Amino acid sequence: YEDGFLLVSSFNLEEGPNVQLFSLKEQKYLYSWEPPLKEIHKKSPNFVDGLNVSRFYRTLHPVLFNNGDLIFHSGGGPLVRIDKCNNLKWIVNDFYHHSNVLFEGKIYSAITINHDIPSDYLNDAISIIDAKNGRVEKNIEIYDIVSNYLKENFSLLYGIGEFERDLFHLNSIYPIKQNDNFFEKNDLVVSLRNLSTVLVYRMSTDQIIWMKTGPWVNQHDAQYLGNGIFSVFSNNNTRGLEP
Repeated sequence: YEDGFLLVSSFNLEEGPNVQLFSLKEQKYLYSWEPPLKEIHKKSPNFVDGLNVSRFYRTLHPVLFNNGDLIFHSGGGPLVRIDKCNNLKWIVNDFYHHSNVLFEGKIYSAITINHDIPSDYLNDAISIIDAKNGRVEKNIEIYDIVSNYLKENFSLLYGIGEFERDLFHLNSIYPIKQNDNFFEKNDLVVSLRNLSTVLVYRMSTDQIIWMKTGPWVNQHDAQYLGNGIFSVFSNNNTRGLEP
């Protein structure tokens, strides 16, 4: 929501996935985008099944640019940028999911590294991409961020719930936009759903500045509102086998 508009990601059974721009003032849809799936599949042959097939593909977490370009992913596949005429501009072939946030020319998104390789845990990371050309500037692995903290705070391994392979499930990243008495510009607010934990990570010093587990449970979309105040959307649910 910005300046009286909504950017809505939806799915039409007849036409497939699309993104629509809705005017709150006029109460109508003004424009729509449709992902060029054939070209996306051609450019990313390792991501043509699962969530990336036509009947399941979702244009998740779209980011709109002033020129009408759009960035999105399927929820489990490449990060894509198209223009207002649905032409593919660039594609990053990896397993992107959840959050896409644009700040000062960079996209901050969640990625699972080596998602198809057997391992003890899924390796989620913060991916920072140049929005203009799709170049990945860095991937910051969540395990690396929390490893030093885990040495002194072993309880974080469990958070609120059972130990699981998707332990460091990353579902939102928001850069802090300006300095205040608590945090610095470019500090990252990070939400780890399966640990019911929100933290602030400072890239410049590679340190966790602040961290809290609960009272939310399996939260999404943790954001910093300024003056030491956070907004956290709690799912209020637990995972695992029924008792």
